[in-house]
Amino acid sequence: MSGDRATVLLPGDGRQLALGAALQLCFKADDSEVDGRYSISVATVGPDHAGTTPHVHREHDDVSFVVEGALAFDVSGQIFEAPAGAFVLVPRGLAHRWWNPRSEPAVFLNIHVPGSGFERFVRELADLSSAGRASPAAMAELGARFDVWFDEDDLGARYAAEGAAGTREATAGLRSADPVAFVPTTDAVRARAFYEDVLGLPLVADDGFALVFDMAGTMLRITRVATLEPQPFTVLGWRVDDVAGAARALAACGVALERYPHLEQDELGVWTSPGNTRVAWFKDPDGNTLSLTELPSRA
Repeated sequence: MSGDRATVLLPGDGRQLALGAALQLCFKADDSEVDGRYSISVATVGPDHAGTTPHVHREHDDVSFVVEGALAFDVSGQIFEAPAGAFVLVPRGLAHRWWNPRSEPAVFLNIHVPGSGFERFVRELADLSSAGRASPAAMAELGARFDVWFDEDDLGARYAAEGAAGTREATAGLRSADPVAFVPTTDAVRARAFYEDVLGLPLVADDGFALVFDMAGTMLRITRVATLEPQPFTVLGWRVDDVAGAARALAACGVALERYPHLEQDELGVWTSPGNTRVAWFKDPDGNTLSLTELPSRA
């Protein structure tokens, strides 16, 4: 960089790099402009972002000035919050990390003196992550090349926690997804007559693989199978307001309730649990055990 002219960047100008969706860095000056004498970037941090893993710069100082929001720092055990307008100087040799403690974005100016190739470190880190090759060992090796020294145990703990969080995030959609129930049958004609005519479930489709019924908004697939060994436990059940009334309705259709010698069941075959839940069992034509459950009144 020539020393005879000013460098002027308008708002938003600079080299944009992203580390995930919630951490954006805009580099204003680094190796190409100042021959590595310093590195200047503006970082935008998403709400509640976990920030950095503890690390040490052995050969350069790390300077931060909070522009918007707030950051929290842990500098060799000294933990503090830095609101907008705060200045934080971390001298070389001190272990440190930062994170966003608030549910709003934070913006800060970050300066490394000398630069130690910090922009190249971030760029290679982004490439490593996008390629799916990030690991504690890879991160430690990358950091060592740019004076960002990590403890591999800390990195391992961070990656394990983020992996677990990623799994939870990936499966969180199932909480609101519609369930699908499955029951096997070796005789679809007989099963259809039972579930449609006796139990009164609307038939939605027969796709050749299964009879599809609507069970109060839940899809029930009575799946065709070649062989079946019925299991001794319940495979499908309903919660009802009046289990005795439902039992009598089944009996009127010729469906017998199951009786078990180890349970005290009433004359209909209804068992009352110690918590006053009332349960009755019956079987479909394939021998699959189905149940009716009446929960105790909360009044």
